[in-house]
Amino acid sequence: MLKAAIRQQALALRKNLSDEKWLSINLAIQKNLLDFLHDFPAGTRILSFRAFADKREIDLSATHEKLTKTPFEFQLGFPRANPVDTSLQTYLTNEHSQFEQSRWGIWEPEPSSSQEMQAKDWDVVLVPLLAIDQNGHRVGYGKGFYDRFLAETKSDCLSLGISMSMPIEAISDLHVYDIPLDMAISPEGIHRFNQKK
Repeated sequence: MLKAAIRQQALALRKNLSDEKWLSINLAIQKNLLDFLHDFPAGTRILSFRAFADKREIDLSATHEKLTKTPFEFQLGFPRANPVDTSLQTYLTNEHSQFEQSRWGIWEPEPSSSQEMQAKDWDVVLVPLLAIDQNGHRVGYGKGFYDRFLAETKSDCLSLGISMSMPIEAISDLHVYDIPLDMAISPEGIHRFNQKK
């Protein structure tokens, strides 16, 4: 199936979800994510994301609160999207970090209140997506921000997709620069594509 058709289908499905169903999916994903991360060492650096509110993405804000506290005590960060060169700048945040809304309506770290990090500094990258196939290739919003970023991460960095549904059959129009993810978390559980953890 082509990415454009998958993207259109996924957005339509999200739009038609009832509030109750969306909440159920959201809670299941967050539980599975926390269960998976439970045994990671304190100090693990996790790059997460803030959701597009108008696109019914998974909202990880409750999980963000837990990740920096006991028993996890992880270091948490978020990206800023540069629309000029479609790159991601990433920032380690803390309780004093400020956020500002981007042109797309996403809350991003305000640079002067956070610590800028490089792609190779992260241990785990949580990746938003619309769909993911059985080989770990994802369909996003079509800008390529995450593919460019993941190409620069260290070899043992774990890329973990956050998916509202099970993996689909293979995406047929992959690009040479598409980077497959290592794993995905869905309401049904954990899906492994590349055994790093």
